Amino acid sequence: MKLIISALVTFALVFQIAAVTAADKHGHAEAKPQHGGSVVEVSDVHYELVAKDGALVIYVSDHDNKALSTVGWSGKLSAIGAAEKIAADLKPGASGTLQAKGAFKVSRGTRLLASIEAPGKKPVQVRFTVK
Repeated sequence: MKLIISALVTFALVFQIAAVTAADKHGHAEAKPQHGGSVVEVSDVHYELVAKDGALVIYVSDHDNKALSTVGWSGKLSAIGAAEKIAADLKPGASGTLQAKGAFKVSRGTRLLASIEAPGKKPVQVRFTVK
């Protein structure tokens, strides 16, 4: 009986190690900044926030870092617990982006909340910390 239990435990451990190894090989790429901003992944979509040229730009891509079309998307961007008050509408911009235009003063560590709506999908909330 001890031999059977020992064999089952060994088999379970080997199976678990094999499953973890297989998942690592077929997993998604880690969300890395492609534009020098802060990246957050929500429901297999990467959102990268970049502050540039008087605008806050969110680059939207899939898990393979391919830009997604943002035609018909909308949203709101606001500061969370910051001295700087930010409340802006997000609108589709150049390919795969959402933009909020204005004279925003964001500094390193500023936390922002983006509420984003895409046609035919559930709205998502994305929390960023500015780098």
